[in-house]
Amino acid sequence: MAALVLGIVIGGSGGSQSAQAATGDATFEPNAYLEVNPNGRVRIYSRSPEIGQGIKTALPMIVAEELDAAWADVDVEQSEINAELYGRQFAGGSLAIPTGWDDMRQAGATARAMLVSAAAEQWGVEPSACSTADTHVIHPDGEARLSYASLTVPASKLPVPDVESIPLKKREDYKLLGTFVTGVDNEKLVSGQPLFGSDQVVPDMVYASYTKCPAFGGRVASANLDHIRSFNGVLDAFILEGTGVAGEIMPGVAIVGNSTWATLKAKAALEIEWDETNASKDSWTDALSQARALAGTKGPETKIAKGDVDAAMAEATTTIEAFYSHAFVSHAPMEPQNCTAWQSGG
Repeated sequence: MAALVLGIVIGGSGGSQSAQAATGDATFEPNAYLEVNPNGRVRIYSRSPEIGQGIKTALPMIVAEELDAAWADVDVEQSEINAELYGRQFAGGSLAIPTGWDDMRQAGATARAMLVSAAAEQWGVEPSACSTADTHVIHPDGEARLSYASLTVPASKLPVPDVESIPLKKREDYKLLGTFVTGVDNEKLVSGQPLFGSDQVVPDMVYASYTKCPAFGGRVASANLDHIRSFNGVLDAFILEGTGVAGEIMPGVAIVGNSTWATLKAKAALEIEWDETNASKDSWTDALSQARALAGTKGPETKIAKGDVDAAMAEATTTIEAFYSHAFVSHAPMEPQNCTAWQSGG
């Protein structure tokens, strides 16, 4: 079975981008790609990790828009984690769409151009006279149409056009972007299917917890490790000094067990004496006190001035004053922070 597969290389040598098309059994290494299959399904891979920000839906929508694929014909899958193929795969800074926008549009537009060329060749017409909609190429007469599914084999045999030469849609021509589309995994999420990091299972798996100092930079002076090791299901408990690098492993106590229940039960009984000599001395209480004091003063510099605020306040019959604060919390997904590590062969 043949399939049209379009790959786009992102961030390659000199920042160049290229696309490749081949039959389904061809070997290539794209960073982001889509497949148009003879069964009528369009498979689009999302390379960025989904942590609730909607990227697994948004990036494929960009591809589908330029491809002119009906969203009902699209299957979305998370790409594998492979730095060699996909480069840096991360979530943060709201960068997924800005950094992938042009690449994803070019991927969809290039595939669409090849499908149009294949259809035009069959009809004996100019590709520029054809149009596309809902996963079909439409004949210049507006009546005849060929599905993308029927064009996979001839399209895969065509030379890949220069992505820079392919015009992209104008905003006013968008059909999919800007419309409401539910998240591609919403049904799986609400039905409890294993999509989260903590759902992953590998052979001979053990479960670990790691407890760090409440004050950043503190280290472990002592811990009741012997007591923790006596718990049923606990395989080991030990102190890690960390790497000394703030963005890596900080000092703490690790507990390893044969189940999450055994590990978390032992963690609840963990008693640690912390050495906070070199730990951060930041205090939320002190920060609030400083903020309240500053709120009653004028800053050293006025950035924007509109109207006479002081006069308005002085003449007002009633004034209302309020101080708002918000807890300093981790900018993180709702899922408990976790990872799965698989060590093999040293």
